Amino acid sequence: MKKFLIGIINIMIIMFFIGCDSNSNIVINKTITNGYINFKFENLDRSIDGTLDLNSGDTIEAIIDIKNGNISIKIEGDNKEILYEGNDVPSSKMSFSAVQKGKYTFTLSGENADGNISFKKCDAGNKNVSKNLKVEADEEK
Repeated sequence: MKKFLIGIINIMIIMFFIGCDSNSNIVINKTITNGYINFKFENLDRSIDGTLDLNSGDTIEAIIDIKNGNISIKIEGDNKEILYEGNDVPSSKMSFSAVQKGKYTFTLSGENADGNISFKKCDAGNKNVSKNLKVEADEEK
């Protein structure tokens, strides 16, 4: 009986510590609309993702505003094409162009990160992509 009670107490202590997970205060606001993904986050300490369908030649404009912590970003197609991959990404503006048609996953991984990151799709036929946003994805590899 004594061993049983000690076992129950140990289980309760373990459950208490599991319930006090640091991820419980993470705030994430993810918005995905037609051709647009916006991640707004506080205390991000895990991975989050969203997907967009892209055609060959479509450009993604990214606006990255990091207030605190570290963010890693990976943009990968279902065809395994990687548009961008970077660690400890600073606040910046950049753009990427899809070579192949497919569904692309935008994955953010954070380490106690606060900020806002948006990805906007510009169709291949839209020539109004800002020239000052042009950054080749290969620069970060």
